[in-house]
Amino acid sequence: MIESLTLENFLSFEKAVIDFGKVTVLVGPNASGKSNVIKALALLACIGKAEKSEDLQSLCKDCLHFASIEQIFFDPNKEVKIRANLKIKGQPASYEFSLNSKGILTDEKVTFGDNVLLHRLDKDRVRYLTETEGVINVLISQSCLSLSYPPQDVHPMLREVKDHLGGIYTYSFNADDIRSESPVGFNLSLRRDGSNLAQTLHTLLTSDRSRFIQIENVMKSLIPEIVEINLPVTMDGTCTYLAIREKGIDKILTYHNISDGTLRMLAFVTALYLGGSLVAFEEPENCVHPHLFETLTDLCRKSPVQVVITTHSPYLVDQVSPEDLRLVMKEEGKTRISHVKDVEKIRRLLEEGIWLGEAWFSELIE
Repeated sequence: MIESLTLENFLSFEKAVIDFGKVTVLVGPNASGKSNVIKALALLACIGKAEKSEDLQSLCKDCLHFASIEQIFFDPNKEVKIRANLKIKGQPASYEFSLNSKGILTDEKVTFGDNVLLHRLDKDRVRYLTETEGVINVLISQSCLSLSYPPQDVHPMLREVKDHLGGIYTYSFNADDIRSESPVGFNLSLRRDGSNLAQTLHTLLTSDRSRFIQIENVMKSLIPEIVEINLPVTMDGTCTYLAIREKGIDKILTYHNISDGTLRMLAFVTALYLGGSLVAFEEPENCVHPHLFETLTDLCRKSPVQVVITTHSPYLVDQVSPEDLRLVMKEEGKTRISHVKDVEKIRRLLEEGIWLGEAWFSELIE
């Protein structure tokens, strides 16, 4: 579990600490900085998933799609600092790094309990704790992340921390991208935009049918018109695609005729059932009827993974508790994130019949 994230000089953040619960909803207007929290999570995910020594310049380009590393700096004259506080197997853990505008890592550290598992002693020398609790010093490029490709005999909890970060998945589904054919082949990694949803579901159908049936049953409960989800294969056997059988319609609906909302909900449910340590969704309410929001948030609470959602929909806010909300606002170009200050006041408003989303939209929440 990620307990908190500290962002300094990163994108629109001068300095902020974001606390996370089982379900966390970042709510705020457009351009307030909600997506920048997701970008920070995506960057940590890329560091955790890396299978070779990676430099942050490459990760910022490949994962965040920035042309240069300078774009992540709020102030180019100061260092970017990111720290994730974790809880793994009931123990506190953390990962942090500092980076200057030249792409040089000035600090990097991993802790678990009372142990420092990794520490960058200077720009190109890293100390690792070994499995026998000895230490090894390794020379590494001053721009390369030492967590991304540790030596073989490091302490096993270092890999646990790495895998926990690698278990972060961030999604911003696009129905037009989902509405396409996907190559046939084993793949349980759903892309950020959902464009390989058919391939992922086909993999589940052929290799983990019980999980596929769970997803199908959830979709049937969300949208009762659905009778069956199919993943036909093209005539040449190279691609698969989404198809749905609906009540009262003899002909199977292929992806061309499936609604945007149904495609997005299917991607959302699939992402939850694929698992991980944390999944983050940007504006999952788009194209989805508000009457499904209660079920959507209930799925998040019951999911084994930690969930982060960004939204500016008062209808989605209605379905969460005040403790789940993080209020995101931008003042003088700086993003600030806060908890609901007076939870009891909000509870009184709710007792008076004012919905939580209405209270936020009417600026009664602060």
